[in-house]
Amino acid sequence: MTTCKHRVGSDHAALPAGAAALAATLAALAASSGCVPSPKITITSVDVVEVGEQASELAIRLTLLNDADVPVKLDMWSYHLRAAGATYSGRWSAGITVPAMETVNASIPAVIPNSASPGPGCAWTSGGSVTYLAPSRLAEVLFELGLNRPSTGFSGAGPSMGTGGPVPEAP
Repeated sequence: MTTCKHRVGSDHAALPAGAAALAATLAALAASSGCVPSPKITITSVDVVEVGEQASELAIRLTLLNDADVPVKLDMWSYHLRAAGATYSGRWSAGITVPAMETVNASIPAVIPNSASPGPGCAWTSGGSVTYLAPSRLAEVLFELGLNRPSTGFSGAGPSMGTGGPVPEAP
């Protein structure tokens, strides 16, 4: 089932009449712009990818499934990771377009202090959300104006972390 969350502004009282009409029109477009089904996100693992002097960089490995007949552009990850008694919270630019009817693998970074002793035997929990948009100019405009910002959540847990693999890079 597809659920669309639209954040639509409604405080038009402080706007001049023309601007209020434009805001009302854009709000109506946001509400009626249709929905693109949200991608399905699964956390497949958490890996220790680099150990520094004071902290370890971890990679949260994800599988993204787009079962819609249009591509879905992911915008921004907001997420957390709990491991070894430490919590990392962050935001990461997604910069990924998941093609229609395809599955894509991705990684997002986290950093845990070495004093927490993160390692392969550590249990972990992680979760968060990602904003996304449909592949149309109208969807992009409404997204940029903050009138239509759909998002979908994800979460997972595991009994231990892996090691190795690529360090997540900014898009």
